[in-house]
Amino acid sequence: MKNDNETRKKRETRGTAIALRALLAITAGALLLSCNNPFWAQSEQGQEGPRLQIVHVTGFYDNDFGDFLLWAGRTQRLRLDVYPSNATTQTVTWTSSDPGVLSIIGRPRSGAAVTDPVTEIEVSGRSVGTATLTASAIGEGGAEITASVAVEVRTLRLAYASAGSEHTIALTTNGELWAWGNSRRGQLGDGTTTGRDSPVRIGTATDWIAVSTSGEHNMGIRADGSLWTWGSNWGGMIGDGTQTNRNVPTRIGTDTNWATVSAGATHSMAIRTDGTLWAWGRNGDGQLGDGTTTGRDSPVQVGRATDWVAMSAGASHSVGIRANGSLWAWGRNFDGQLGNGVISAFGTPHPNPIRVGTATDWVAVSAGASHNMGIRANGSLWAWGNNSSGRLGDGTTENRFSPINVP
Repeated sequence: MKNDNETRKKRETRGTAIALRALLAITAGALLLSCNNPFWAQSEQGQEGPRLQIVHVTGFYDNDFGDFLLWAGRTQRLRLDVYPSNATTQTVTWTSSDPGVLSIIGRPRSGAAVTDPVTEIEVSGRSVGTATLTASAIGEGGAEITASVAVEVRTLRLAYASAGSEHTIALTTNGELWAWGNSRRGQLGDGTTTGRDSPVRIGTATDWIAVSTSGEHNMGIRADGSLWTWGSNWGGMIGDGTQTNRNVPTRIGTDTNWATVSAGATHSMAIRTDGTLWAWGRNGDGQLGDGTTTGRDSPVQVGRATDWVAMSAGASHSVGIRANGSLWAWGRNFDGQLGNGVISAFGTPHPNPIRVGTATDWVAVSAGASHNMGIRANGSLWAWGNNSSGRLGDGTTENRFSPINVP
């Protein structure tokens, strides 16, 4: 009899663990599931009974702030597993405190009731607000146990987005940064090298004001004027004095007067509030514009001018605009991307800014891999450089060695 009692007590103590697992689909809004795991329940006898634990599986984003982050729009699929495998099957019921915010829409495919044991359910975020998702189960001793998570459904409002080769960085209206896509060099900035197929938040800062993304690295500026970079550091394009990849935003120096940034394929550029232009990274074609072809792993000034108002970094060349509306370019010119009317043999660097034409009404410019687009004060659009696939938009596939008006 004593052995039977001990066996029964061990069984009651061990109980049944039920894990919640999630597979996720994305569109436009966000669900934040705040939880403190694990959840424990007490039996009527005061001993630890069956427990209900809420966990996540690989591929489900945990933002490291105590929340699960999901995206709404389609549905979220939840799977219930009973542990240990030889335990008595328990009935589990899922409820939402506000179905208008978070609705439970039943078992996928078969339409079975959400009280079925060892099954899947689907939930959907319906509107902005907060609801409580509760799971209830009947333990082996007949006692009910529950676990709940607060779910906030909200819309992610974007102010700006920048696309790299295989990833995207987005800036929200409230100063947050979010990222998704490939992260093999840490370019998502979430502290990992794990790719994400839905947005993940970068840190906790809410004062980002600018961001630029290129191949596998990013640049950002915060409200205090500080400069931050992360991702691939091949050739020193992070600018922290090393060539080590960074998987979280890394501050560059201590200056607080950075105004705008542009990430190129393997180099970076930034303008300070005093109008000076700075560059770093690979420099084999003179794309840094510092008069050399020496790569730099920390910022170096481009010339002595203090009136730069805009710039853009391409693959192996750069372009910029000064306060008088003049347009300048430097770096590789194999496809005419410098816009000075000629091309240069492959491997011929142009390490100093060259003026493009005589116009003084340029207001915006953007560099591609080997071509450029610019806008003049009258709103006209201009393009030059490599024109394969018709990227210049002039109705041809001919390279252009100086700016041509795009109809």
